[in-house]
Amino acid sequence: AGELGVDDQVTVNKLGSYIRTYRAKIAFNDPRAKLTPKSADGWEPIPVPIVGPGGQPKMDPQTGQVMVRFVVKAKVREALVNDILAAPMQGTQAVNSRLVKAGTLAWGCLKSGYEPIFSTDPEPEGEQEVRIRDDGTLDFDDYVKNPVSGDLEIDENGRLLRRDQIPVWDDFFVRWVPYRNMIIDPDGGNDWSEHAWVAEECVRPWREVKDDPLFKNTKDLEPSGYRKDKDDGEPEWSHTQADWKEDTDPIRSDEKVVRLFEIYDAKNQEMIVLADGHPEYLRRAPLPRGVADHPYSDFRPNEIIGGNCGFYPRPIATDLCPINQWYNIARQMELRAMQRSTRKVFVREGSLDIADRDAFTNDEDMALVTVRTQGGYDLGSAILPYTPPPVSDSLYRNSEMIARDFDEVGGISEAGRGNASGGTATETNVMEQYSGDRIAFDRKVLAETWRRAIKKLNDMVDAYMTTERA
Repeated sequence: AGELGVDDQVTVNKLGSYIRTYRAKIAFNDPRAKLTPKSADGWEPIPVPIVGPGGQPKMDPQTGQVMVRFVVKAKVREALVNDILAAPMQGTQAVNSRLVKAGTLAWGCLKSGYEPIFSTDPEPEGEQEVRIRDDGTLDFDDYVKNPVSGDLEIDENGRLLRRDQIPVWDDFFVRWVPYRNMIIDPDGGNDWSEHAWVAEECVRPWREVKDDPLFKNTKDLEPSGYRKDKDDGEPEWSHTQADWKEDTDPIRSDEKVVRLFEIYDAKNQEMIVLADGHPEYLRRAPLPRGVADHPYSDFRPNEIIGGNCGFYPRPIATDLCPINQWYNIARQMELRAMQRSTRKVFVREGSLDIADRDAFTNDEDMALVTVRTQGGYDLGSAILPYTPPPVSDSLYRNSEMIARDFDEVGGISEAGRGNASGGTATETNVMEQYSGDRIAFDRKVLAETWRRAIKKLNDMVDAYMTTERA
């Protein structure tokens, strides 16, 4: 409780309602790939092992060979990519939802990538040794063979693949990246292909960064800060070093983190990793296999043309937020007017006793009240009903006009957000057609985002996926 307009303000979150409706209309489908061959090679059928019990290739009992069926190559890849997108831990539906919501608040970003998990460390460079059996033949049992042809598998360097070098899981992913973590080339334009570089800020545990085999020059790497919990329980990190530098608590030591900048230099085709406050590169290498320029895809349904770094859009929330604030001010004024219109009765002090006051103010309908006035007052001078001044109709009409302005700017009608508009059927149909045109356009923009993301994912599959996994 508190003063009206301070602690208990009336808020009608039309923007929140809009975002939920927009997200439901735009991102209701789970993204999936549909691959169409661009050349005759893509239509070529290839042998695919028939899966038997336990997920293993089914064996022909007559010949002892792996049973196969022939499938168009493009359809095999399509099924493979969709299997990745449909994996429960991929969370593609949630990723799509975050992408669309970020597009209404600022801009959306996806990252396509590959993270292998090995049972053992990859074999170091050097000569490969193959054991010799007692009969003098070479023993290739420790090396990977194609389950269909039986040929030995080799990597891109021509080395035989050991079975323990195969990742126990290939984590191919498409993830949502918070727009606050992205750093964009300020000299770039609307098209991301015109940008010389793009960077992502991330925070990783200090010990994990020190132990990462991909990173160099970590001997003198100091933490950037430590993890802590915000009031709402979500983790964040603090860059104040005074709190942890003198702290010997092992739990606090495990909370130390490093703020990293992962930079993709499209001009020089390099990937660079820098640590906040560290003078040396942690990584500087050619772009990873499967990455052309960078692994990101953007969702910007309302672009600004030209200007400094036209890449940044004007999100719909930017236009809707002030209208929502204006609407809430009008509703607060309505509430104040309603509270002032509460009926009051003026009673001369000392004119009525407690019993008479209770009988006069109870909620019994058509009750007969006998009033005994005190002090010689007549009834008219003891009791005076008060009628508050009427509230101008313009106040309520103003709220209606603001609500219509919100619908016009947002492009989703009141009926489209689940509220009866009160208009005619024709008017509602026109509004829904107008809203549908905007939604259809934004869906196409979203589809383009996912096409880019899946194309980058497909490039990763080309570069890294083992035949065994496929």
